[in-house]
Amino acid sequence: AGEKAGAADGVVEAAARSFFLLSETGEGNAVPFVYMVHKRVDDFKHAIETLRNSDFPKGSVPLVVSHDGHVKEMMDYVETLKSEFNVIQIFHPHACYDSPRSFPADDPELNEGYAGDTYGNKRSSWATCAKHHWTWMMKTVFDMDFGKKLSVDSIFFMEEDYVVSPTIYSTVTQGIHLSSNKKDYFGIILDITDGGVHRERGGEDWHEITFRTGPMAIGRKSWQKVVDASDEFCNYDEYNWDWSVVHLMNKRLVPYKVLAPSIAQVRHIGVDGMHVNSDQDTTAAGRRDKAKLRKAAAHWTIPRPFHGTGVVHAD
Repeated sequence: AGEKAGAADGVVEAAARSFFLLSETGEGNAVPFVYMVHKRVDDFKHAIETLRNSDFPKGSVPLVVSHDGHVKEMMDYVETLKSEFNVIQIFHPHACYDSPRSFPADDPELNEGYAGDTYGNKRSSWATCAKHHWTWMMKTVFDMDFGKKLSVDSIFFMEEDYVVSPTIYSTVTQGIHLSSNKKDYFGIILDITDGGVHRERGGEDWHEITFRTGPMAIGRKSWQKVVDASDEFCNYDEYNWDWSVVHLMNKRLVPYKVLAPSIAQVRHIGVDGMHVNSDQDTTAAGRRDKAKLRKAAAHWTIPRPFHGTGVVHAD
């Protein structure tokens, strides 16, 4: 239940979206799309194919690919995209793929004398690697110099195994515009179902919900709040980056509200992944959620277009 704000009229919507449209010379405001990739090349090919067929301005807006290691097959594929997209490649300097037996990867000494985290789990190297990569990647992109022609205040983050809707760029920019109207939003997420765990909402509106995980778009102000709480973020003994962010939200160090379109605009297609194949199942509900994630990933379809401009506020 919630209260729906008045939908923006066509003039307001056009003004909001035109703010992010680049001129013919490639100048203006832009929202770079940032992919964190490892070695699932086939999944990434599906992801790029849907991006290619969307409204993403592929010749001008940066497509940042953050590599978790020098995986030849992935590097070769990204190389083929450079003639079509404005590709910027970055490589995590402490990638576990490149250094699998040293921190933050599988260093056995780190579990010696360690009683476990809050739930009694031993250190998870794969989740720690993901958290380190995500943190380094976000800082690197927000610190990046995109040149004098582009103004970048927000970025959209995804992993390699997400396909997107045909209207993904206009939806992202519309959501950023709507979320920027209130200081208590962390940003926007693009999958209100959390990978198929929950159902889509009716209608075509944006819904005010509590953050759980990405893919997401956030601005510099929200990222700076994460940076300001870096001690709490880095020392929290939950290794997944998203649940570390949730921890900051629970302590009211960063806003916990996000906006999400009623129709999922991204879809997870990987049957492997952090939230799908984790060995630790602490509750029956957690096991049911993972079963739903696996089922949704195995029977994926391209998300439908979205054109909503109204906001349904939570009670």
